[in-house]
Formats: sequence, C-alpha cells, structure tokens
Amino acid sequence: MSALRLFIQTAARNVTSVDADKALILLGDNWNDYSYRTLYTLYYKDGSTTHQVGTLKILKEGQREGPPALAVGPAKGVQFTKHVVSLGTSIDYYVRLIELGLLDKVRKLFNDLSSHPELREAFAEEPGLKISLYRDHRRPEDFYDEITRTVEAGGAPPGEDAFTLTFTPLGSNEPITFALGETEAPAGLHQTRPSRRAGIIIGPNGVGKTHLLARIARVAYAPPAEREQLTAVEGAITDGPGFPNILAVSYSSFDNFVPPMLAGDDPEERRADFIAGRGRYIYLGMRDPAGLIEGGDIAPRLLTQAELAATFASHVTRIRELDRFKVFAEIMKPVLEEVSVRAYVGIPPHDDPEEVEDFWSLDEVRVEQLNRWFGQDPAAAFLKLSSGHKIVLHQLAGMTAMLQRHGLVLIDEPETHLHPPLLAALMSSIRRLLSKQRAYALVATHSPVVVQEALAGQVVILAGREPTIAKAPSIETYGENVGALSREVFGFYPTAGDYRHVLDRMVDAFETVEGVEEALGSRLSSQALAHVMATIARRARNAEAED
Repeated sequence: MSALRLFIQTAARNVTSVDADKALILLGDNWNDYSYRTLYTLYYKDGSTTHQVGTLKILKEGQREGPPALAVGPAKGVQFTKHVVSLGTSIDYYVRLIELGLLDKVRKLFNDLSSHPELREAFAEEPGLKISLYRDHRRPEDFYDEITRTVEAGGAPPGEDAFTLTFTPLGSNEPITFALGETEAPAGLHQTRPSRRAGIIIGPNGVGKTHLLARIARVAYAPPAEREQLTAVEGAITDGPGFPNILAVSYSSFDNFVPPMLAGDDPEERRADFIAGRGRYIYLGMRDPAGLIEGGDIAPRLLTQAELAATFASHVTRIRELDRFKVFAEIMKPVLEEVSVRAYVGIPPHDDPEEVEDFWSLDEVRVEQLNRWFGQDPAAAFLKLSSGHKIVLHQLAGMTAMLQRHGLVLIDEPETHLHPPLLAALMSSIRRLLSKQRAYALVATHSPVVVQEALAGQVVILAGREPTIAKAPSIETYGENVGALSREVFGFYPTAGDYRHVLDRMVDAFETVEGVEEALGSRLSSQALAHVMATIARRARNAEAED
C-alpha cells in the first residue's frame, strides 16, 4: 500500500494532478481575512479519483499579515508540526471527512483545533486565531461543540434533502418506514411543494406512540456501529445515519422522556450536559431535566413559570449569539400572523410605520416585530403570555437555538394546550425551521390538523402494540377536510358520539323534530337534524310493521 502524501498548491481555479496514488492536496486561496491568508481547499486523491473535501484555515505560530503559512510544493511530511494548526470553516468539512473515512487521520495530521484542546490553549494569544480562524464564529466554543456532536454521532448524517428512516421495533417483524425530505422544485422556482421533512405517527391512546418515539431516540442516539447491541432491547434502525443532534420535544405534564445513555458514557458528565442543554440529546418541555435523567417511578417535577421564562430568555440569547435571529423571525412568520397572536399578544407598534413600509424589507419588519415584542427583557415578555402562546414561543425559540443541521426532532403531541389555528401555525413554523437546518422530525399526534398538513406518504397509523403494527392511511391526507380525516384516519364515526344516544332519548320523549328543538332550546344542527329525522322515520316504519 502506497504511503499517503501531502501537496500544497498555489491558488488556482482547479487542483492540478499529482504523482501519488494516495494524497492530500491543499489548494491555496487568494482570499484574506484582514490580510491573513489562511484559507485552503482540501482534496483527497485515492487512485484515479480525486474527492473535494471542503475548506479549512491553516495558521502558523507567529504568523502575521502577508504570505500563507505553508510553502507551495510537495511537503516533506504529512504531519503538521506543533507550530501549525488548522480548523474547518464549517461543519460540512467535518461531515465530508466522516463520509470519506478520513476524519481521525486528517484531524491528527493537520493539528485540527477541534481535537487538540492543548493547541487551542497554546494559540489563544495568536492574533490570527481570532481575526481569521474564528472570523465566522462569534462563539467558537459553540462551533467546537457542534463538531464534537457530529463526530460523536459516529457516522455520516442524514442527507441534505432526503433520507429514509426505517425502524423495526422490538418484537415486530415489519419495519416502519418514513421517507422524509424535500420534493424537487421546478428549475428557477423556490420550494413550492409540500414539505416532507416531518413524519407523522398517529393511533389510539395506549397503542405506544410516545413509547415508539422514545425507542427511536435511544437507538438513533447510539452511533451506527453500536446500534446492533440495542436490537434486542429497543429495535433496529436499518442502514441509518449518525444523528449529530436529537431534540425531544414534549409539553405534556405527563411525559417521561428518559434520556438515552451509552455504555461508555460517564453518568455524571452526561447528567451535567443534559441539565445544561449540551450534548447530542436535548430535551425541550415542562419537566425538570434533572428529574428526567434520574428516572424512577416518581414523575419529575414541572418547571415553574419563572424557570420556563428564564430558559426562554436563554434561548433568545443563544439565538442572537449564533446569529440566528433573522432565521427565528422568518420561521415565526406563521405564528406572528395567527389571529390570536395578532389579537391578544399585543406586540408594540413601530414608532414610524411609514418608514417601515417605505424602507424596510419584510425580513427586517419581522426582526423588528420580535425585537419590540421581547424588548430588553424576554423573560418578562414571556410571562405576560397565555399558556398556549407560551408553549409555542418556548418551543420555537428552543428549537431555533438548539437544533443543529441534519438533526432529528421527536415531537410528542404538539397540540397540547393549542387552539387549532395556532397549532397549524406552529407546525408551519416547525417545517420552516426543519428546511432551514436541513433537519427532520417525527411527530406523534392525535390531531387531524397536524395530519392535514402532511402527505399520506409521511403518515403512519399504529394499530397494535407489542408487536407494533403499523399501516398507511387509506386516503391522501394532505389538505383533506377534518371530517374525512377523523373518519378514515382516526376512525371516528358519528356513532362514537354520545349525542346520538341523547337525541334518541329525546325522540322517545318528544316524538317530533319541533318537540325536540323546543326541549333543546335551539335549532338542531344539520347532522343532529338528520339523525332525529332518520330515527323518527325508522320508528314509524317499525310501528307500521308491527300493526
């Protein structure tokens, strides 16, 4: 096997051929960060194929404005000295290294700061570190955390635009499949088709929807290479990706999302990360995270209003620090336009509406709306809201702050405390965020409003537990009316309502439509009227037959 070689090439449009079977090629770039020339594009040659990896920045100890750190030509060795360090410009660089099986090797050879904390400390006073390598990272520690989570996922993440999640629950022979992703828009047009990034799980109470989400979370949290040992305990994900980020979202007072643990996890470190909202698995909801991770039979306590307000404020701070506030404003658009929000939240008007109309873009208007809403004290603004508005705002702020690219969101009963129009706005906002972050979600719900916004191909109906039995809807769910969804998908027929029995007894007592309406004190609805008339006619026929 030929040895790996390193070549440094001068800035050019394309990489040039090198005389080596296996090689790392660093192509220079004329871009400079305030005169620091640190930018390179890494290529990997493997036989006759050359792969583009991505961009990174390379800094030499003592480097100042001027020429780059590396001399052009074949390098004497592949390993950087301790006086030279590197850092990928984005998470995509590390994802590509994972896909090519080069992550550990390249991070070691190039003294990548994400895996060498001792070099981060040694270079802390280097001007080029902050000016150039950290230029696009307002909080470098967050970028390092994102890299760590991606690496810990242990495999390439889900595809940018689509991926298929196939999960076979314990005790079941039939896999449950979610084909998730975007539909391809026509050339030259923005995405105009229904989003497929959220899979929907429905079924009657007790069938195991929440239990299924928890099982998927525990298996998805494990790196792909370690999932086989969970097959006999939870179930199996077939050919699944590594998920750099898993969010468990539940605002029910009865949820009990016990965080997953791996065999090699340090319990105390895992506990500290979970409570602080760090690491790959993050909980958003009303429960105390400390109580969730301790488990046991006693339900963890609910967070107080003040604690929920404080976490909301911390989410807003993190959104600003990650430079995601414009994204937050964009995904909040459906919520800001929802009737109850416009009527009751009371977002302060702008001092000069003509200036807004004449000079501001729509994005700027939304950002300004949120800034006026939150003011200098987001926690105080949060405490003024109704329960439903608090849940929506807390959830969307938390997801915007915590959801990482290629992440997986597991949402349990989003309809809790929400009026249907506000629920529809929430789901629309969630889909916008999923698209922005190239992420995916699974949603367990009892609401036809949620199902109405999903294509039938993204909906799974659970019909049995242990073994889990799943089936597809018999109709197209997207845009279908709530009545049809209630019948065909949720199995709710008029015979299930108690009003029929009440009306039958009223027909017994009052005999005519007029008598029933007089006793009721109002006109009958169309469906109730049809039932009363059918009952009267049926009884008349029975009476004639008896005569």
